Amino acid sequence: MKKQVLIVDNHPMILEFISGLLGKNGYTVKTAGSGLAAIEILETYRPDYIFVDLIMPHIDGKRLCKIIRNKFNGDEYSPLLLVISAIAKEEIGEKGLPDFADIFIAKGPFAKMGTHILETLKTIEARDLKKVQTGVIGVDDVYHREITRELLIVKDHQAIVLESMTDGFIELTPDMTIVYANPAATRHLGVSESEIISKQFSEVVPDTDIRQSAKKCIYLNGRHLTLTVTQSEESDYLSYLVIMQDDTEKKKVELALKEKELLLHELHHRVKNNLTMLTSLINLQKDYVENNQELHHLERLHHRIHSVSLVYHTLMTRDTIVVIDFEEYARQLVDDILSTMLLPKNQIVTTIEADAITFEIETMIPLGLIVTELFTNAIQHGYPLEAQLGKPVVGNIAICLRKDLDTYTLSVTNDGAPFPADIDIRNAKSLGLRLICVLTEQLEGTIELDRTHATSFAISFPVPQ
Repeated sequence: MKKQVLIVDNHPMILEFISGLLGKNGYTVKTAGSGLAAIEILETYRPDYIFVDLIMPHIDGKRLCKIIRNKFNGDEYSPLLLVISAIAKEEIGEKGLPDFADIFIAKGPFAKMGTHILETLKTIEARDLKKVQTGVIGVDDVYHREITRELLIVKDHQAIVLESMTDGFIELTPDMTIVYANPAATRHLGVSESEIISKQFSEVVPDTDIRQSAKKCIYLNGRHLTLTVTQSEESDYLSYLVIMQDDTEKKKVELALKEKELLLHELHHRVKNNLTMLTSLINLQKDYVENNQELHHLERLHHRIHSVSLVYHTLMTRDTIVVIDFEEYARQLVDDILSTMLLPKNQIVTTIEADAITFEIETMIPLGLIVTELFTNAIQHGYPLEAQLGKPVVGNIAICLRKDLDTYTLSVTNDGAPFPADIDIRNAKSLGLRLICVLTEQLEGTIELDRTHATSFAISFPVPQ
């Protein structure tokens, strides 16, 4: 029975020479000009021997041998792989024979190369395979080329980089045929290399036309994958390159964050509603209070609760539920306080200046309470008659927040009645001043009072870590 042979080489002259040589010696021969063509032939043709060149377009000889080995894995009559290459001397050199093929023959002068091929097949068929597996056959007929060896080193380095990538990498021909897939790509797709090489991309990733956009997000085999597509064109060789990123864990984190945001939003909503209910109860209680001192205390309590409630309200009505812009918050807080005091319009002129600073809720709540205390103190003690009688005398209050390196400084200044010289702010009996000191300590800050030209409180505290 005639032995069957498949010759894979992209050089027509080599194909013609070897196929003619083996045909004259009784072998049935088929040829393929590329690895893709060889894989297609092997769907219906079972050769005894496969001759493979190492340098070929799309799929090189080494990878083709590995794909063929995997295709016929476990088959009792798997074909014998014979690498016949002009770079066998440089590719293998003094190293031991690699295991991706069975026999290695160096390309050389046709007469000598033909002799090596026929003698090798004769030895194999005489059941003496080990005799021709001791080294590269015919290597002495080929001159060593240092530049070829250096190019092969670069090629091997590129292969190592591609195969060690955590992102998948796929190369496609212009008609979307897969010619290369690194290990990461086969893991992402849940298939082996031999299962997808020579397949259409649409067969492996259904309903995905990567020629329509440079980036696509797909869901495949329980994984979220992002495909980035580029074209590579060198001379007449065009291919599509696909980078495949597995975003599954990223999507899980995004989903967890989204769920956390929803829970936080619900929490803020409930806290705000509870604080709103408290302020409503305080307002109802004020209707039953006839003592001005008690009424004053209830109003101050109302302002304190409102400053906290405003934090949650701001978080709920903005794009972020994590941080609050200080200047925006302070303007709303001041407007709300002035409206509840029923002061005539423009009686108290408030200036707010702040760097573009945002705070998380843990900092914003004590800071908001400090602003509330200092601002209401400035109105009620700096302008006592105006605050009580609503006289149209203009007062000026300035709120300023600055950042200097790793320190924030909040100052609240008013031009009203001077702060009493006999009051020590750190040992004051006033609940408001005691609260300011406690909240400053909570921020790990310090408080200073300047009475030189106006009454100015300055709170300095470190940037939260």
